[in-house]
Amino acid sequence: MECKALPHKQSRLKVFFAGVIGAILFVGAINAVHAVGNEPAFTPSDTVIHLGVEDGWPPYADQYGLGLSTEIVKAAFEAVGQKVKISVKPYARVLSDVEAGHLDGGYNVTRQASTEKRFIFGQSPILTASASFYYEAGSSQDYQTARDIPDDASVASIIDYEYGDIYQSQRQRFNEVSVARQHQIIRMLLAQRVDVGVMFDRVVDYTLSDMNLPANVLSRGAVNHTSDIYVAFSRKNPDSEKYAASLDKGLLKIRKNGVYDALMQGFVAR
Repeated sequence: MECKALPHKQSRLKVFFAGVIGAILFVGAINAVHAVGNEPAFTPSDTVIHLGVEDGWPPYADQYGLGLSTEIVKAAFEAVGQKVKISVKPYARVLSDVEAGHLDGGYNVTRQASTEKRFIFGQSPILTASASFYYEAGSSQDYQTARDIPDDASVASIIDYEYGDIYQSQRQRFNEVSVARQHQIIRMLLAQRVDVGVMFDRVVDYTLSDMNLPANVLSRGAVNHTSDIYVAFSRKNPDSEKYAASLDKGLLKIRKNGVYDALMQGFVAR
């Protein structure tokens, strides 16, 4: 009799344990879903990246933050569905706010040794820009690199701008006169208040035109450096690496689909 009942008992036990296991799996699945739902996941559509841009580097970014750099950054993030908010500030303020974590990032930053210590960068620059030495027309000076500039020479520059690693290594020897606006450098050169100024070439062209001055009022010398211009992301933000990777993907997309070339061609035509 007991032997005959055993198969029935085994069957009931199998059903019982199957039910227990199923219940455990069900509760586990519910907990897993709940846990995943509480995890802070980054997706391009669920956050707004707050970026800063300077207000004095036309035609890359004018007093309203408008220009080629802004068009490229917005197009790249839009290509990956990422929303951005852009605040316009003086360049030095952009850098300090990014470094302090008040902004997620800032753009028009030259990637060099000094900035890599302060910020996180992606793999791709948004553009490249060359800067040269400028003198008053008729000046006999013609420095080939920052190493050629004599000690205590007066050199005009923009506050907190980066001018390449060579210039950075030499600038402590100069009597550097740093100002906030490009037209201030041009006026100092014309008034012979400084020996040489370092300015980005397209910015000089734009600023001279805006000041209604002919190009020949200044003498353009050797190229100081060519900058890879980036979006710099804050080291205070744990998502900065993801933001940089998202930007890289967007830049790749707009280079492949022709948007980047169209923006650059429009820039050249201006």
